[in-house]
Amino acid sequence: MGGMIAQTIAVNHPSAVRAVASVASSFGGQSAPQPPSGIDAILKLLTGDAVDPSLMFPLGGADPAICSFLHDAFSLYYAGIPGYMNAPGSGYGAGTIIPSPLAAVVTAEAKAKQAAAVIQLFKGQGTLARLAKTPHPLLCMGGRKDRLIPDATQAQGHAATPGSWLLPVPDAGHAVPYQHPKQWANQVIMFLNGAQPVRAAAGAGAAAAAAAQTSESSSWRERFKTRYVEEARKQRLKRQARRLKAESTLQVLRLDVHRLEQALVQEQRQLPQLQAQLAALQKARQQASAAALAQVYWQPVAVQQAHGQGVAAVQQPLDAEGAEQDLQQRVAVSQLEVRKLTAALQAARRRAGEAQRKLQALLP
Repeated sequence: MGGMIAQTIAVNHPSAVRAVASVASSFGGQSAPQPPSGIDAILKLLTGDAVDPSLMFPLGGADPAICSFLHDAFSLYYAGIPGYMNAPGSGYGAGTIIPSPLAAVVTAEAKAKQAAAVIQLFKGQGTLARLAKTPHPLLCMGGRKDRLIPDATQAQGHAATPGSWLLPVPDAGHAVPYQHPKQWANQVIMFLNGAQPVRAAAGAGAAAAAAAQTSESSSWRERFKTRYVEEARKQRLKRQARRLKAESTLQVLRLDVHRLEQALVQEQRQLPQLQAQLAALQKARQQASAAALAQVYWQPVAVQQAHGQGVAAVQQPLDAEGAEQDLQQRVAVSQLEVRKLTAALQAARRRAGEAQRKLQALLP
């Protein structure tokens, strides 16, 4: 509810605020978008003993951003709670940057008070109508996959506040700063830099101060727009370069796939021919051997002895045996080549598929 607190301070103490960056937050009010199950049901889930990680992160417990979240949480416990996990140096911030160890622990009572404040904001008038009347620059940023604060909330705030900027984050949930820390920081810094006021000269009168305030409220949008447009142009050029590189990579991989397909088809066409030739040669050798044996067996013994013939004397020509061995080797080599080409083709198709998905992610 940090964004809600910032909005409330801005409308109740406008002179103390220069700009409002509302990230993954609601403006409240009875017309504010709510989760499908309602804000009451979501708050019950958030204030329970075990909180479902998917409420904050789209991938739930498997989301890498949870590591950043836990790092911050344990860093807070380590700084504010003396003797935390018996770690040396724990509690170094207690009494200084952290007034009390209790500040590092969210108790059930604190959760209940937070939930009650959120419900009150939703049942009341909210902050949007009053926020739209202030001269403060407003940044509306939220995740498209936010389960707590619907994406329509940021669009509603942007539409109701002239000159505000809407920055949706396509694949983020509620914890935008943890999922995209670098991008989030860059956008917020750019927003705050564009919203820096032009200080009135020392000793200026009320009229000069009022004129400066008017100039501030009208010029911050131009400064922010200039920075935003320039940043958007740079990001667009980077995306175009990445897209061209992805397209080139995909084209090379597709050519490789086509080359492997052609080689595999040729090898698959040649293998049956070699196998047919081998089978025909083996069959011919068997028939010739059977005929020779039959001729020897059917001759009279005297004739066999006279001619020095016998079963052991029946042999095939050496060229037929060599041809068979050569064909067997060629068949084995062809089978091995088919297996190698099949594996290479599958790997190439996987790489091409990954390149295609990367290219799709870069398309508008």
